[in-house]
Amino acid sequence: EDYVAVCDFGKVCQHPLFSFVLLLDIDRNLELAIGKDFFFVLNSLEKLTDSYRQKLTIEPTSRDASILKLSVQGTVVQKEIDYLNTLGKVYIQSELEEKNQIAENTIKFINEQLVEITDSLRQAESQLERFRTSENMIDLSATATNVLAQIEQLEAERAQLKMKDKYYRYLLDYLNKNSELDAIIAPSSIGIEDPLLNQLILELKERNAQLIALGYTANEQNVELQILREQIANLKRTLLENVRSIISSSEIALNDIDGRVAEVQAVIDQLPRNERELVNIQRKFNLSDNLYNYLLEKRAEAGIAKASN
Repeated sequence: EDYVAVCDFGKVCQHPLFSFVLLLDIDRNLELAIGKDFFFVLNSLEKLTDSYRQKLTIEPTSRDASILKLSVQGTVVQKEIDYLNTLGKVYIQSELEEKNQIAENTIKFINEQLVEITDSLRQAESQLERFRTSENMIDLSATATNVLAQIEQLEAERAQLKMKDKYYRYLLDYLNKNSELDAIIAPSSIGIEDPLLNQLILELKERNAQLIALGYTANEQNVELQILREQIANLKRTLLENVRSIISSSEIALNDIDGRVAEVQAVIDQLPRNERELVNIQRKFNLSDNLYNYLLEKRAEAGIAKASN
């Protein structure tokens, strides 16, 4: 729809969709403008975005370079410079937000575990204090101390396995429900050192970043775009299979530890009543306390990572 108007210099020219003011530049030769019409075009955001996508060129500075050269052509040089500078700022901000989102997701995951552990720790601490006071019992015998150390070691291993199992199930759920792959919590951020799993997640996120970047300039029929999508689909399938396999192995390991815990528990059951009760209370307290401190450490690391961004 065309809008035609005669406007005076310095006065507002009003329209239902916009308004503007024409300013007179006394340093210019006005005779060149007398009797001529001036116009401007209002673009929709979608069409303007598409036009810049089409004319933006992105290429590496060399074959193995990590630096990209962005160029664009237009009739107003400063306008194109402003566009490229803004694009760079937005990209950097987007990268920062992505890193922060990963850190926030990690902190949220750890906080959810801390809620459970904090409740268990408080209950165990209160129970331990009440028992020591009521029974007037401070120290354990050598036998009780030995079995306490054994069962604490087994339960620490079980607690670590359960925490890792929760992460694997989170990852499985995330991959099944989310198309956005840039905010996955890295296993290393919660203490899981699995080179294959880390590598698959890293490759998946890298391919996804390439897909997003290429999507700014390529159309749907672009061959490279289709190849990237296929690579992402294959990586996602491989990662899902790997996670399912890890979960199965984790269940077997948990069952094995449960069996070993039962054996040590049988020895504990043979202890005198006071020692037996104190061992059971003490082990719950120590386990919760160790897990609590471990999670606090991981949360602090995630917080430092976010701050360093």
